[in-house]
Amino acid sequence: MRESPYYQEILEKGRQEGIKLRLAQDRQRGRQEAVFSFVLRSLTRKFGNISPDLQARISQLPLFVMENLGEDLLDFTSLDDLQNWIQTHQ
Repeated sequence: MRESPYYQEILEKGRQEGIKLRLAQDRQRGRQEAVFSFVLRSLTRKFGNISPDLQARISQLPLFVMENLGEDLLDFTSLDDLQNWIQTHQ
C-alpha cells in the first residue's frame, strides 16, 4: 500500500527535525568537551596533575557552570579551593 503525499510530508518534516536536533546535540557535546579540555589544561598547568576523581566531578558539571569554573580558577591558590568550589556549584 502506498503512503499518502501528506504522510510523506509529515515523515520528511520529522526526519529533518531529528537531524536538526542531533546536530544541535553534537554541537553542545563538542562545546562541552572543548570547555572541559580547556579547564583541565588550565588546572593542570596551575596545580600539576588533577586526580581522576576531580576530573570526573568537573566533567559532570553543566556547561555554564564549567565555563564559570574556567574564570574562577584564576583565583584559586590550591586544590582545596577547587574542591570547595565544586562542592558549592554542583
